[in-house]
Amino acid sequence: MIVAADRLLQQDPFGPAELFSAVDPAAVAAAHWLAAAAEVAAETSGEHPTQVVLEADTIEVLPHETPTLVLGLLQDGATPHEAVTALVRHAMHITDGLLLDPKRPARDLLEDLLPGIHGRWLLRNASAEPDEDEDLGDAEDWDAEQAEEHQRRSHERFARLVRETAATHSDRLI
Repeated sequence: MIVAADRLLQQDPFGPAELFSAVDPAAVAAAHWLAAAAEVAAETSGEHPTQVVLEADTIEVLPHETPTLVLGLLQDGATPHEAVTALVRHAMHITDGLLLDPKRPARDLLEDLLPGIHGRWLLRNASAEPDEDEDLGDAEDWDAEQAEEHQRRSHERFARLVRETAATHSDRLI
């Protein structure tokens, strides 16, 4: 099931709708992809991979507590499976629902991790070299269509880099 969720994220690192049909494995795969997105954003921004979550939150308000916690656990040597399992187990013991909804902890975790990937793209996009889309002209002169094309290209470049990084570290899924 983790492999199937990983394949869905390989097709769309930002989280396709089909991902929510396999919640527990999807959260594990999303943690792996979040780590890959953090590495890509860190390379561009110069921030530490565990800090890119907080930096991206200054660009667009996103859930950052859970992705930061997951990245910290991964940085400390946990596998995505161990990090997700620990958080889900912890959430099941919480009765007041402060961290995750105890009735659906794995799905809530997934819902926090996928925007984390989007946040890494925001940070990379804000930190990227301005000449990546020089064929569109000067960024200050872009019309709405050119700006949309830049966003689409940026999204595609980020997804490609995240796919490459996730593939490089595919062993952490096991």
